[in-house]
Amino acid sequence: MAVDKVQASASIGGVKVNDLKVVGEQEAAIASLTHAVGTADGTVDDVGGSFNQTTLNNNFKEVTAKIAAILTALRNHGIIAT
Repeated sequence: MAVDKVQASASIGGVKVNDLKVVGEQEAAIASLTHAVGTADGTVDDVGGSFNQTTLNNNFKEVTAKIAAILTALRNHGIIAT
């Protein structure tokens, strides 16, 4: 799709591309999450049939790390406040 028109102003509350609003006004800050135990390694592991505290802690650490990365990206681009 070719971009024919880009508008950005306070009166439209953000940025429009071809009359479609793609970015609005900055949203309020969202508090970061912390999780002190576990290790993030890029995967969420199957907990399996028997309980394993280490696997569970690692999964929570992984999800917390990914949420933190998403929040950082949104803050860096000014989409949410810091």
